[in-house]
Amino acid sequence: MGKKRRPAPRKEKVKKKKKAQRKPILSVGEDGTIVRSNVQCPRCGPGFYMAQHYDRRTCGNCSFTQFLTKDGNVRSRGSRRTRQRRPRRSEQYRR
Repeated sequence: MGKKRRPAPRKEKVKKKKKAQRKPILSVGEDGTIVRSNVQCPRCGPGFYMAQHYDRRTCGNCSFTQFLTKDGNVRSRGSRRTRQRRPRRSEQYRR
């Protein structure tokens, strides 16, 4: 008698990836004017908007961060470039 052939295991179907949803930056106001939903970065100026997180706003260009308090006030903190950083190992041993 010959060997019985078993069917090959079925391939799993490839699931389609969902596109990430983006919050619109611009919206139309009641009187027909264009309103920006995000705040502009105070350091970078017009054209650079700050991302809105649950407790802070951050600029993707200069890493400027504004923390939001429970009162709704803004508390600022400098970017990564302005804060003190630990010197690199190569800089420690230079003479």
